[in-house]
Amino acid sequence: MYKDNISITIEDLKLQDSGIFTIVAERKADQLPTKVIVLHVHDLIRDVQIELSDSWLESKNMCVFHLRCLASGDPNPSYSWSGDLVETGQNLNISLHPAESATLTCTANNTVSIKHTIQTVVCTG
Repeated sequence: MYKDNISITIEDLKLQDSGIFTIVAERKADQLPTKVIVLHVHDLIRDVQIELSDSWLESKNMCVFHLRCLASGDPNPSYSWSGDLVETGQNLNISLHPAESATLTCTANNTVSIKHTIQTVVCTG
């Protein structure tokens, strides 16, 4: 503490440490006004994965791929897809004819980080 300035250092925070806190400080003769601190602890996106399932539509002679992007992180990430198809959202459906392929990138981002992964799908018929 230097004159009327107060410093506080907090280390090793965890997500559950988020909350509302008050700081009360005293000088020799009086108490300083109470300060309220709202603490938001965020977590980096550490890993992005794509879950993939596919099916064959005999009647249309095509493959249908269902992709779901999964990522950790707090606050919960938002998702976008890029590559041969551009979409937003966690899930993506794509149809391909035999011998066609598509390379897709899922990007997950939150307020503190961004991370992506790539998946290539091939319709073998």
